[in-house]
Amino acid sequence: MKLGMTLIQKQTVGDRFFLLASDNKEWATYTSISSNASDTEHGHYFTNLEEAIADFWNRVTQALPRINYRNYEIETIYTYFPPKHRHSEDEEVSISYRIRKDSVVLSWVASLDDARDFIDLNITNPEAQF
Repeated sequence: MKLGMTLIQKQTVGDRFFLLASDNKEWATYTSISSNASDTEHGHYFTNLEEAIADFWNRVTQALPRINYRNYEIETIYTYFPPKHRHSEDEEVSISYRIRKDSVVLSWVASLDDARDFIDLNITNPEAQF
């Protein structure tokens, strides 16, 4: 990390570490193969906190493994809510699951179990409408 930056948030996906840091003047997102925050060499820098947080969660989402279930792809999606768009003080990130088949988005659901149930229902019911 850049000298003077303080780690705000860290997320691990597989063997990658995603970091969000700030020095109170600018914000940065980093991707690293080391759990030591000082081992990063470069990052993306922002003057706007909201943009930095959105970039951080976008990087995490892109790194998440996609689950293949019965030839459907289930993606985990993190959505960051800026303060003015939150329903409550606690809400910052929403996790949902996107179901795709052959690059076509079929549905969004709230849990992995719901994703599997959606797929099972549509496999057993060939007349199902998406």
